[in-house]
Amino acid sequence: MRFAAAFLLITASAPAADIRPLLQQYCLDCHNADKQKGDVDLTHFGSPQNVVKEFKLWQTMLQQVEDEEMPPKKPLPSAAEREEIVAFLRKGIDSVDWSTQKGIEHVTLPRLTKTEYNNTLRDLLGIDFEPGKLLLDDGPGLSGFTNDRDALFISPALAEQLFDAADYALQSMLNLRLKPYSKHFETESMLMTERGSKPEELPGGGTGYSLAGAGQRTLYDEVIVPADGWYRLTVKHVGRGGDAGLRLRIDNEPRALLKCLDNTSKEETIELLLRAGSHQMTWNIDNTSLRAPTPVPVRKARKAAPKGGYPVFDQPKAAPLVKEAAATNAPKLPLPAKATDEVKKLTDSLNRHLQNMQMRIEYLRAVTPEGNPSDLRSFYNLLPERTEAMVAVKHQLAKAMQVPVTELDRQIEAANVKKLASNRKVVGDSLEVLDLPFDPASLIGSAASQKAVKAEKVGAPGVDWIRVEGPISPAGSKPREIFQSDAKAALSAFLPKAFRRPLRAGELEKHLALYETAQKRGESPEQALKLAFAAALTSPSFLFRDELRAGKLDDHQLASRLSYFLWMSLPDDELRALADAGKLCDDTTLRAQVKRMIADPRSRAFTSTFLGQWLGFAGLGTEHVPDTKKFRDFTPALADAMKLEPVLVFENLLRSGGSLTRLLDARETFANDSLASLYGLEVSGAAMQPVKFTDDKRAGLLGMAAVLTASSTPNRTSPVIRGKWVLETLLGRKLAEPPADAGQLDDKAGDRGKTLREELAAHRRNESCASCHDKIDPIGFGLENFDAIGRFRDKEAGKAVDASGTLPGGIQINGPAELRSAIQQHYSDEFIRNVTQRLTAFALGRALKPQDEGLIRQLLGELKKHDYRADTLIESIVLSEAFRTQGATK
Repeated sequence: MRFAAAFLLITASAPAADIRPLLQQYCLDCHNADKQKGDVDLTHFGSPQNVVKEFKLWQTMLQQVEDEEMPPKKPLPSAAEREEIVAFLRKGIDSVDWSTQKGIEHVTLPRLTKTEYNNTLRDLLGIDFEPGKLLLDDGPGLSGFTNDRDALFISPALAEQLFDAADYALQSMLNLRLKPYSKHFETESMLMTERGSKPEELPGGGTGYSLAGAGQRTLYDEVIVPADGWYRLTVKHVGRGGDAGLRLRIDNEPRALLKCLDNTSKEETIELLLRAGSHQMTWNIDNTSLRAPTPVPVRKARKAAPKGGYPVFDQPKAAPLVKEAAATNAPKLPLPAKATDEVKKLTDSLNRHLQNMQMRIEYLRAVTPEGNPSDLRSFYNLLPERTEAMVAVKHQLAKAMQVPVTELDRQIEAANVKKLASNRKVVGDSLEVLDLPFDPASLIGSAASQKAVKAEKVGAPGVDWIRVEGPISPAGSKPREIFQSDAKAALSAFLPKAFRRPLRAGELEKHLALYETAQKRGESPEQALKLAFAAALTSPSFLFRDELRAGKLDDHQLASRLSYFLWMSLPDDELRALADAGKLCDDTTLRAQVKRMIADPRSRAFTSTFLGQWLGFAGLGTEHVPDTKKFRDFTPALADAMKLEPVLVFENLLRSGGSLTRLLDARETFANDSLASLYGLEVSGAAMQPVKFTDDKRAGLLGMAAVLTASSTPNRTSPVIRGKWVLETLLGRKLAEPPADAGQLDDKAGDRGKTLREELAAHRRNESCASCHDKIDPIGFGLENFDAIGRFRDKEAGKAVDASGTLPGGIQINGPAELRSAIQQHYSDEFIRNVTQRLTAFALGRALKPQDEGLIRQLLGELKKHDYRADTLIESIVLSEAFRTQGATK
């Protein structure tokens, strides 16, 4: 093995120690020209002249030696030797004059991303026809973001889609001029999946179908719309026997979920984007959002199945015995003295519901906890629903008797002491086998145990009629009058906005000539103008941002770079006016514009895209969907709330001048009713609103359900994925790829009577796996109190959750609060640097290079001076020379 002849001096006055013997003793066995473990060869490492070129290696070595991650096995350097290596690396990095490294790199000519294309046409036309949905998805580049310019090219397939998308959006604008289409559907004339269903009189007047009964009743019909565009669909509905959810699907795609109020008819309007032609419109019941949330399971080790399998349960034979036992063993509410007819009727109804519940309990008793768990689960499954039905009647009875519901609970308990004790033993033992929690008070539907259960019975929707109208301008849109009678005036107004710059010589004339040619061959003025607009929307001047020339960006180029950073769309009239006047390059003006643009709702495109792609939750609910059998609470609506939470927290920091460090520990967050229920908070309504956690269990990004769910598998938590997420995504460290033979735990890990910690311990016996898992797993275990959709839990597999671990550097933690504290205390600088690097890469539209270290240090300096304010980072990036300059090609 040859080694570098000599290591250069770090500074002229302070020669560095010769660390060649240390490298040879502790590093070169694994990191030599032949072995190169982790793709690292240290044979010739050590020249300060190569620091810029090898910056990531120097930086990684410093971190790993300082945190005692390297070397991973004996012989290990002494404290003095480790200090000597750290000093050498630190001096080498500090020897570079980073002020000369300004990060002015050439950015590939920026093609609009799918999101940018959609937003640009939305703002150009004044209506969002969602043309971006017709385009291929953009993949992430080396920066990790889909706006990475080096990854954005135009394939033949995409080119064709861009033509179609432009034509579709422009024709949709023209369709607003068509005579409105209107179609009325009386539901009794529509089709039903259950042929025996009959129309009936509905509360509030009218005749229609009730979507209650056996099976999944579906009301459907064909809708034929004449043109592409937005349509208004109005439906008159009512709840039958309680509030109910009504689901609309178009061509089998869920498009709306309406809440039908019990015995209260209502006309409700939905706006839908539809393509011209035939569509199947279907309506059916969907009460998912009206159900009580599922409690967090408390798992217990399961017994192995007996040899030969479980005995077969003969349900037909057991049925008459179960029915007889239910009549005998069901608890009853004694009829109150001097009861009115209404109270007598409701008391009788309540006792019938209690007997219906008892049928399920008697089946559990017949199977016994030693029976087949599948039978236990099957018979238990209807008990919560039957309990809800009983609770609804109990609330009505309490109202009729003018007593609190808790008084009825007390009377039921007092009159049925032995029966309830027996029932609770049966249900409790059965649920213990099924790894489900059990609240004894739930068997009488006590107020304390039924917080989330509706007072009203969950019913079924009734539908009277439906009306479809359009094309329309959707609510909130402001369609621009781009189709003017004067073609020259229309093009003169449209083209500069589309190209994001003043027109160049001959551009107006070229597009006007297209218009005139189309008219000569018989096209109408509108279609001829559409052709000229389409030519503009498929030209490089629209699809690419004008940054060809190297050097300082002019005002219009800067306006585009700024608007596509903070709005992911074209400059608005104010930015264009400033650019036209040559005032945008002024620092004071730029600062004011950054502040204005951050406060504008259009910045949601930036915050949601940046955070979703950086933190990894963008695909939650689409690409990453938890197992709905295990996690019944996870719905599309909950996924949306999860993804919106970190976005709202980040936006609040940007607009209030909050510190980026608050992303690590803020107890203030945002939630709606479904997300708050997951967190154990009380919130009313579907709108996200400010909330605050009152204990140490949950705070910052590491307590957010979006992060915790995205860093789990669909079936279970994953300490490995979560630990890796903290190190790579949160702190910006680069971990080695696992060896090819590493293997992985299957989806049933943690469900076999062992905790995930116990199963991972066996996996880590492989020495090739242990070196990485030793630094990844303890971090992930610190988050094991959160299940795979972010609910807090104290037990796993029937045992107390062990959330303890040792972080790099020997830092002891136990649970999420101590993990957060350790990151804040020991790694907050790494976090701030990583946020800075990620946001800079997103703003510049490229992966960062070693030459960007000077820029990053400059931004970190500004952040430190301003208490790490989030808005300071945005402002500093925009004011940097790198953001305002196009580098030369190399």
